[in-house]
Amino acid sequence: MYISVPFKKYLEEKFKLPIYIENDANASAWAEYKKNYKGYKNLIYMFSGVGCGIIINGSLYRGKQGAAGELFITPHKVMSSRLGDFSFLTQWPQDLGIIKRAKELISLGRNTSLLKRIDSTGNLALEDIFREAKNKDSVSCEVLKEAAFSLGVKISFLINLLNPEVVIVGGGFEEAGLSFLGKINQIVKEYTFSFSRKNLKIVFSSLGRNAPCLGVAQLILEEKNKN
Repeated sequence: MYISVPFKKYLEEKFKLPIYIENDANASAWAEYKKNYKGYKNLIYMFSGVGCGIIINGSLYRGKQGAAGELFITPHKVMSSRLGDFSFLTQWPQDLGIIKRAKELISLGRNTSLLKRIDSTGNLALEDIFREAKNKDSVSCEVLKEAAFSLGVKISFLINLLNPEVVIVGGGFEEAGLSFLGKINQIVKEYTFSFSRKNLKIVFSSLGRNAPCLGVAQLILEEKNKN
């Protein structure tokens, strides 16, 4: 685990080249903003885990230390956030806990078409759960509904705090389906002030897994054009 390592300086010394380092959520937010939402000024790009990218008044908001957008909301348990505590990393589910929850329900003997998707090592892919949910598998639909609630609460908090015009859901969840997005919208309607969500758009990312790379490329080009 690397903590307080001057990674940029290390890479510049090793490769003798200028190095740019950017948070993946920030890069994704910038890519979507530049390609699809330049007519808007306030935007949030949501990953499924801790991070989100924030654009305020047409500018990427990084915060003082570049750590803006790291947010986790759980009303059910207290988590360690002590620097260097490995449990800090394992307790922030990058897939909203979907795979773990699906396996729990399978272990309880629930009838599900996911059984045919589990590989020889016992692994289950997120994409398989998305696929089976679209086929109305009960376990897949249940875990996605729970995940949409968790993400919807997090989005609601950010809407009340930042009052964005667009919220983009990415980070691999673009294939979760319209019912997943519909559940998020339902939670947002329940947990936000009406004036905070007025004319708000909540959409899936159109750039998919390419968003971070496209955003980084755009930021580098913009930086070079300044010089």
